[in-house]
Amino acid sequence: MKIIDYAETEANQYKNPADGGIELAPEDEPWSMYAELKTIEHLKNKRREHGTNTDEDGIPRVWYDILTRIRLHTYAAQDVDTKDMVIETENSNFYWFSFMMTKLNQKWMRKSGHGQVLNQARKKRIDYGGVLIKKVMDDGELKLEVKDWRFMIVDPTDIQNGNKIEIHNLSPKDMVAMEKWNKERVQKSITASQASIETNSKKPEQAKKTNKKYSTVYEVRGEFPRATYLEAKGEDYDEEDENTYGSYVFFISQEKDGDVQAEDQILYCNETDEDVYYYIPYDDTIEARDLGVGVIEQNKHAQWWTNSTVQAETDSFQMGSKSFVQSHKGNNLQSKKLHKKRSGSVLEYSTQPYS
Repeated sequence: MKIIDYAETEANQYKNPADGGIELAPEDEPWSMYAELKTIEHLKNKRREHGTNTDEDGIPRVWYDILTRIRLHTYAAQDVDTKDMVIETENSNFYWFSFMMTKLNQKWMRKSGHGQVLNQARKKRIDYGGVLIKKVMDDGELKLEVKDWRFMIVDPTDIQNGNKIEIHNLSPKDMVAMEKWNKERVQKSITASQASIETNSKKPEQAKKTNKKYSTVYEVRGEFPRATYLEAKGEDYDEEDENTYGSYVFFISQEKDGDVQAEDQILYCNETDEDVYYYIPYDDTIEARDLGVGVIEQNKHAQWWTNSTVQAETDSFQMGSKSFVQSHKGNNLQSKKLHKKRSGSVLEYSTQPYS
């Protein structure tokens, strides 16, 4: 399979429970990691996934937050600091060496901002049920990045060892700065992105779907037949290559127009023997799926039913607080004047009482 077709197929299946879902119980509806993460994102941001956040009159619907306190309490209970990371040895001849390594490691952590990375990783793992960390080299310095699940496509059954697709939104400046990428294909991708902007600007209904500043690039890493790699490079391959697997990395542009051919979308590809990702699941796990159960998923039903109960109470209070007055048609009682009356005011009548 061509690497471009593979990336598009994986992206579509990951978002579609019918194709990429997992059957957690016999004859159960497929569980989708994409759908679960989407639900968690809505709950974290106090947004309703199904239905609107306002009623038919435009009044905000009740959201009685119970998740924030649970999350903050769990953050504090599982706090980890850089000072807690100590290198130890059981060999007494190397006590001095472990002490020096601990000091050097703490110096590196301060320089690389590792304390902030620890905080981000801890919160992401607690909220979402797992955290994915990536090793990157920046000007010769090793740095760690906590990845955003919204921009990752992974194997839900084996996040650590499965193939991964990372979605990058890059500006033209970012793309030109990639020294190893094919410069001609990068320029075609930038041109295609600008052409897409101009086309969509003529179609108001598509304007919101277009990001004018960035081009989408897929970073694909994992195990593939050598034939897939050779085809991406534009080289010939044989039957043996189709059955020989290796680790490869591909950068594929998702910007397309009439002048961009399939091979032009491959900005860079190479062999790699390093797994740059490290996955840490949350303690509470479920068979058949690799994503742990974070505190938001654990308490999502409690949040939903709390919202429902408080909304019902609010609706009852609103209905009970309304006052209605009825009167004979000939009493000449004007609703605007009555509305301005204060509680306890006396209404005078000459012929018959207002009723």
